Amino acid sequence: MANMNTSHRYIYDAAPATLFRARTAAAVTADGDSATVVLDALDGYWNTAGELADETLAVVINVTALDETTGDETYDFTLKATDAAGTPQIANLGTIRVPAVGQYVLLLDVPTLKRVDADVGGLELSLDVSGTTPSITYHSWLTQIKGR
Repeated sequence: MANMNTSHRYIYDAAPATLFRARTAAAVTADGDSATVVLDALDGYWNTAGELADETLAVVINVTALDETTGDETYDFTLKATDAAGTPQIANLGTIRVPAVGQYVLLLDVPTLKRVDADVGGLELSLDVSGTTPSITYHSWLTQIKGR
């Protein structure tokens, strides 16, 4: 099996139901939250209605530009569990500091998530920026990891 020698292993998914932030969004210069991505629930007769599928998900963050002019700028993304309406329930499922342009991925195991927050309905990304002149341009989406 060949290795993929690329800095972007996940292809952008523009489907509105998967987007935390669209590719066309403007640069961000202040703290803020993304859109809520509602997780798909199974509704078959063989399972509990509204149950989340046992899968591994990837939260992909593509950073296309960021300001490092004074060298004191920082950009921290935090993944939060929410209910389906977007109300935060768990403050931190994982945090990543973004030091440069590129693709960053937070992996999420749904069975573990269900143990942490039994009534989770969605996910949200919070961005905390700091420094003299912070500015970051990024887009982000949720995707399923296949074959794991």
